[in-house]
Amino acid sequence: METKIYEIVDLFAQLGLEDNPNAINQSQSNYHGKDKHLLEEAEFWTQAQTHFITEALSSNADCTQAIDRLKRNLK
Repeated sequence: METKIYEIVDLFAQLGLEDNPNAINQSQSNYHGKDKHLLEEAEFWTQAQTHFITEALSSNADCTQAIDRLKRNLK
């Protein structure tokens, strides 16, 4: 069984966000350091995005590593 390696671009696409490099960089710049809570509790997510991130982390989904990389980029 082949496991997909999720990148941040894949995570942005899954979350319904623009997934081109410029949009990702801009989003990370906009949110960098603004929310010191858990990523899944950040105020800038929609309810659906929060649910997706929370469920992915709790089930150790394939995209968990991409979520962890995003967390590091936003600190």
